[in-house]
Amino acid sequence: MTLEIPGQHGPGIRDLAAITELQGLKINSVVGAGPSVDIAVSGINVIDTIIAAFQFNRDATAGLIDFIEQTSVAVIASAGNIQLTGIGTVGDKVVVVWFDKDPDD
Repeated sequence: MTLEIPGQHGPGIRDLAAITELQGLKINSVVGAGPSVDIAVSGINVIDTIIAAFQFNRDATAGLIDFIEQTSVAVIASAGNIQLTGIGTVGDKVVVVWFDKDPDD
């Protein structure tokens, strides 16, 4: 029988902590809304942390698509809703990446 010391030959405590933390990472693609209007994001809660928010802005013909990073204006407005303060995203898709601080909720 061999006793392994964590971190020497197999996953160590730090490795397991990192894997556990990554399990709380969530991503969702949702339909946009008007400026500072609630955008429904299933599973997000006010205690969570937004890691990134991206707007896929397309012109009327869908021939031109802009990819705009909007993390600095993204806020969790309430359970299940975010807002992009002052940014209109009607007709666009918004991709939200967040850390779920309570994945058991």
